[in-house]
Amino acid sequence: MQKKKEYILYLGNYLNEFVVNERELPTNNPAGSNRMHRIAQALSVHYNPVIVSPGVSLNIKLNKSAIFKKTIITKDKGVLFYFPKTLAIPFLGLFYSYFTYFIATVRLLMKTKTVQVVVYNFDPLFVFLVLFIKIIKPRIKVINNVEDISRPSLMDFKSSSEDRPMQQLIFYLCMKIIAHVSDGFIIPTKRFKDFLPYNKPFLVVTGCIKVNQEVVSKSSEKLVVFFSGKIAFEHGIDVFIEALKKIDNKMKYKNIEFRISGGGPKSEWLENQVKNFRNINVTYYGFVSNEEYNNLLEKTDVCVALQKETGRHSNYKTPSKVYEYLGNSKIVIATDVGDLVALDTDIITICKPLTSENLMKCLIEAYEMLPELSIKRNKIGAYTYNHFDTSRVGNQVYNFITTINHEK
Repeated sequence: MQKKKEYILYLGNYLNEFVVNERELPTNNPAGSNRMHRIAQALSVHYNPVIVSPGVSLNIKLNKSAIFKKTIITKDKGVLFYFPKTLAIPFLGLFYSYFTYFIATVRLLMKTKTVQVVVYNFDPLFVFLVLFIKIIKPRIKVINNVEDISRPSLMDFKSSSEDRPMQQLIFYLCMKIIAHVSDGFIIPTKRFKDFLPYNKPFLVVTGCIKVNQEVVSKSSEKLVVFFSGKIAFEHGIDVFIEALKKIDNKMKYKNIEFRISGGGPKSEWLENQVKNFRNINVTYYGFVSNEEYNNLLEKTDVCVALQKETGRHSNYKTPSKVYEYLGNSKIVIATDVGDLVALDTDIITICKPLTSENLMKCLIEAYEMLPELSIKRNKIGAYTYNHFDTSRVGNQVYNFITTINHEK
């Protein structure tokens, strides 16, 4: 008889398109939500993971005809999602959700056979909740899934900064408290070890995705390049545009099509820039839905992720999208951040240092290898499946949790 799976509560600000539409939220936090879902999928190999999310934002839309938003429970790809009730009132809805979220999480702890609590990143809400869990359920181990490191800087107060200084300070304090009471950490890069307690166990999960190994053959006449993510100079959109300007001056590269999606502080700047290209096709789609994003990704040959290796967050953030691209068997051009440089050069192209000239050369090299594109992408798919598929990661996480649970 198969043993019944135990429960793991995964706490974080997860949002999907259903809850965003149902509660009329202004954003869906795609990067963090995708990472949470994928780690939860890996957990589902051995456990019953439940992602518990407030499902609300500070600027939730006021809805006078339906102020009270009911609890939402959904399931997708082996993961259960629980969004406690909230109020469709800006500001007040968030504070009300803090109360309902707290109560809902404690009830789930009591009703289910929960063996572990995983906390995604850090938030004032999670600080109080984790401290409370440690009091009422001291035997339950808490793992902090750290996706970013928060480090305050006086530079954040400059008008040209792309960061929010008070948010950095608050998150830094929350990070320190949660790290102090956690029993272990799941981190996306070894670089994060320097900013967390050294005497606690770590598991490095660089990539985690259900790998799609199917490579659709296509015409070798045109190369489609995709830049997606936060539209900010920290993430290299300025270098990308400068590289495209250089390519635009070379008439023989008309068969490269560039597509850009995402939102951010430099969105308006980007809209103006894409109007100036004469010889190459550059399209900016803005912020897109999951369905639109998946359609764009499916038709893409080369994906570009350009977080600057000398930027403000070069050691504090890592582009999880890179592993998503590799998991879809895409050619990837990235920078020397996170643990990307440790990947085989046959699997990823590292533009180092990140300059418009170097990036232009990387893009042209990708265009010149069009005839061998399918062979290259098949190799990438096989490598990614062997290293980053959720089934592989699930076993790693299971062994890590088992080790922590056996520690006194």
